[in-house]
Amino acid sequence: MKNKIARFIHRLIRIKNKITQPFSIGVRAIVLDQGNRVLLVKHTYTNLWYLPGGGVHKKEPLLPSLSRELQEEVGLTVQGKPTLLGTYSNFYEGKSDYISIFVVKSFKIRENKSLEIERYKFFNLDELPEDISRGSKYRIQEYLGQKDIDYIW
Repeated sequence: MKNKIARFIHRLIRIKNKITQPFSIGVRAIVLDQGNRVLLVKHTYTNLWYLPGGGVHKKEPLLPSLSRELQEEVGLTVQGKPTLLGTYSNFYEGKSDYISIFVVKSFKIRENKSLEIERYKFFNLDELPEDISRGSKYRIQEYLGQKDIDYIW
């Protein structure tokens, strides 16, 4: 029931976005563990796997936003300084969205329950799930040098 309500709310937001065409800034992370596996999350409102992250609040710098989102979603505390892979333009769903992707290799993680995240899991880079979002898959391929960075989500 909870997932059905979350999906319904997500659909309403998509409709609102097509009408209002909002401007937003987001952050996501390619989080790699010591085994060089990548962290992906599955939200309660969609069936796909995504890189973790989310929206940047007004007057919030990118790195603190990334740290906050990773903490809220999966209980991950960033250690050290993430590196920037790139900033991408996303005009899907009628919005102007700009997403910065960071690479995180040093972190601590503790079990965390989020209303937004159904589950999270580390995947081998050569064994990504079939139901991974297109944007997440492309960012990982760009990180690995398998695809040129085109800065379009």
